[in-house]
Amino acid sequence: MSFAVLGAGYWGKNHVREYSNAGIELTVCDLDKEKLGQYEKEFGVKTITDYKELLNDEKLLGLSICTPNPTHYKFAKEFLEAGKHVLLEKPMAVSSKEARELVEIARKKGVVLTVGHIFRFNNALKKLQEMIEAGELGKINVVELAWTNLDPVYPDRDILTDLALHSFDIINFLFGKNPENIQVAGEKHRRQDNEETVFITGKIDSAVVNLAISWVIPPKKREVIVAGSERTVYVNASTQEMKVIDMKTQEEESIGVEASNPLQEEIKAFIDSASNNKGAAVAAEKGAEIIEFIETVQEKLKEQA
Repeated sequence: MSFAVLGAGYWGKNHVREYSNAGIELTVCDLDKEKLGQYEKEFGVKTITDYKELLNDEKLLGLSICTPNPTHYKFAKEFLEAGKHVLLEKPMAVSSKEARELVEIARKKGVVLTVGHIFRFNNALKKLQEMIEAGELGKINVVELAWTNLDPVYPDRDILTDLALHSFDIINFLFGKNPENIQVAGEKHRRQDNEETVFITGKIDSAVVNLAISWVIPPKKREVIVAGSERTVYVNASTQEMKVIDMKTQEEESIGVEASNPLQEEIKAFIDSASNNKGAAVAAEKGAEIIEFIETVQEKLKEQA
């Protein structure tokens, strides 16, 4: 049994590290021979430059695809059709049509397709989801996320698929669905195309949802607030710290949560799913839902232009 990482850039290297730490027999594929040489020394992995060698490798059970976003669909389709289990980094595709096609291929082939929505493995957010599901917050009134920081101008990156996708998926994870009846405001600021700030409001049932996404607001925030009739919970998604405020007494307390290594947990879950051939295409369905929501936001932004 062996696994592979296709695409050994900044995030791909993190995948390589976690597979190696898990003691998995690993092959790393990239066009950068210098980088591959570094990985051979650092992690003791096998390296190749031609991904088609992986397609024909009968020992290969599954792989992480960490290539540039526009290539996700092409590579995932080829490997799924070859009967390989796939952990596909976000976004799973550049359109919902492509995303849905990948889900169907995985179903037909009976293989696992999961998407790298890493915050689903964040222990603080998992605890919050459990509290919401158990009704511990009472009636949910407001959901607010701030996903903001000051970053350089990115000429080739889109804030919705690069940054906002995380907060979109967190909403979906916490409540099992995307916000409806959304209103959107965005601005390009330092760029000629593609927004650097997007504010989104909407509803989930009777709860008001507000999302602030920006590359021009310091300091860095990765915050989730869910205000209920009984309790309000604040989560720092970076540090995995949680605070709960009693809505009657206004008393505040911290909830002790052991911080997880989300990427490590994500890869362990993928290895387990691939090894036992279980959970096929379940996470991929959620990945497709998030792409559909991104398209809805994109349409709203076009309307305001």
